[in-house]
Amino acid sequence: MPKATDLSQQIKFLKNIAFFNDFDDHELNQFLTVSKWLKVDRGTVIIHENTVEKVFYILVRGEVSVFKGSDSAAAVELTRLATGDCFGEMALLGETRRTAGVVASRDCFILRVEPEIINRSNVFLQLKFYKRFCEIMVGRLDQANRRMAGSKPTPAGEEKGETPIAPPPLHDLDAQLSHPAATVKSKKEEENKLPTGAPPLPKKKERIAASRIRKKIDPDYPLAVNPMVARNIAPFLSREATNTRSFTDLIYLDPTLSFKVLKVANSSLYRRSCEIITVPHAIISVGINVIQEVVTKAIEDGSRISPFSDPAMAKKYWRHCVLVARIADLLKESIRINIAADVYIAGLLHDLGMLVLDPLEPAFYPNIETPASGMKGLPDAESEHIGIDHGQAGQWLAEKCGLCSAYQDVMRHHHNPLAARENIILVAIVSLANCFAAARNECLGAATLRENNPANCPGWLLLKQEHPPFAEVNVADFSRMIEAEIEKGWTDMDPGF
Repeated sequence: MPKATDLSQQIKFLKNIAFFNDFDDHELNQFLTVSKWLKVDRGTVIIHENTVEKVFYILVRGEVSVFKGSDSAAAVELTRLATGDCFGEMALLGETRRTAGVVASRDCFILRVEPEIINRSNVFLQLKFYKRFCEIMVGRLDQANRRMAGSKPTPAGEEKGETPIAPPPLHDLDAQLSHPAATVKSKKEEENKLPTGAPPLPKKKERIAASRIRKKIDPDYPLAVNPMVARNIAPFLSREATNTRSFTDLIYLDPTLSFKVLKVANSSLYRRSCEIITVPHAIISVGINVIQEVVTKAIEDGSRISPFSDPAMAKKYWRHCVLVARIADLLKESIRINIAADVYIAGLLHDLGMLVLDPLEPAFYPNIETPASGMKGLPDAESEHIGIDHGQAGQWLAEKCGLCSAYQDVMRHHHNPLAARENIILVAIVSLANCFAAARNECLGAATLRENNPANCPGWLLLKQEHPPFAEVNVADFSRMIEAEIEKGWTDMDPGF
């Protein structure tokens, strides 16, 4: 029987896991007294295929691989499950054999639960468990349907004898970025200018409720890392590496790596008397060895993700983030203004919410590259078809991870800077940098989704109001001067991917 203090800590820990969002302290206490904690080493087979075992598991921390063909050397991985997922839940439904095997792909903590114990619990606890299982199974069925829909050629294509277009694989993104596969477009696609292989745009009525999306945003959820950055940073991940300047420069080329570093440095485990707002400060605060471990894990987690289901689109995303960060830095120097927060990091992280929304609705972003989608304004289109826009998604993630409010405000308001109430000048600068990048077509989405004239960006109005030395500046002339500076320094600004 666990001690009271241990039980209290376990309850507090479980509350941070999405599976237990709706469970109160009493219910978690009741559950913990009838379940068993297990620590599973990497490579351990937790479930053997074709066996009969009436038990299911909840993944408290770590990652497991679900596979078919356990008796064969050519086992096929079906999916990977992360913190908060459950597996083996079919044991609740009857004496069926295991249809797949499960192996720990890294060290894990799991809860082992006997179905009979749940069935003997009070009815309210049972209802919550069955509700969660239904939500999970419906979600998995929906994902399976989307994969099936994306992998089959259309009947029209079969009739015309055209080459079917398969969706990009969920691995080896680095190779795809370097050598994009050739695609074949049908006449219908050419006429409608639809992106090759793009799945149907999700219907507005099927969007997810904002409250549900907020619950789904997991601070520990893996985010994609630019494979080119991952490859270049590899030599700096050994304990012998001491060149922190080059290490930092590479982290600053990827929004996910920068975000993960700041998240850990601002966590309760390492929190200091002041907020950590830069990567160099994080390295000094928690030590280079900790940051190396954080970066290594972020790259390992992100390597299995194919953002936007399109390597070319992923490449545009990473370019856009770095270019906005560099243009924001240029604007800060040109306006001659001092800001406490790091302008570069604010620009780098401004679109992080796209990586959060993409797994929730994989069909959305592949469609924004074409005017034929009929979408007007990216945040509005995201809200209509997904449930929230990427600014809100990024702000919620940053809030859950303890990032400073300045970066949260930039994520939330960079498309609508007039809505900002705090950190107004920082929001205005990043919003302007975003407009300058879009004017050079260095962003995601068709031209119909954005303002292509930086002189019209409302960020200028905020600068005039909040920064008195800028009040008398002619915006049109200043905007042309910035465009000329960007053009002159483009070779240095271009990240090369």
